Amino acid sequence: VWVSSGNPVSGAFSIGYNVNTPGFISVGIYDTAGRLVRDIANAEMTPGTYSAAVEALPAGVYALVMESAQGMAANRITVIP
Repeated sequence: VWVSSGNPVSGAFSIGYNVNTPGFISVGIYDTAGRLVRDIANAEMTPGTYSAAVEALPAGVYALVMESAQGMAANRITVIP
């Protein structure tokens, strides 16, 4: 799971993620308190590479998290004004 448009970001940005095996996939952006601030994907998915546009977030540090039956992957996003 990654930020497609570079990091840090300002304004709207894109994220990408790979699904290696079919199954239920959850992708979300969380603040430093662990609260979900953007739900990107929450569905059964087939293998492939996916992308999603994300509307601007307030300045701060966030975690981009992807979860599946195979485990979890995370990446930090820094949003600047």
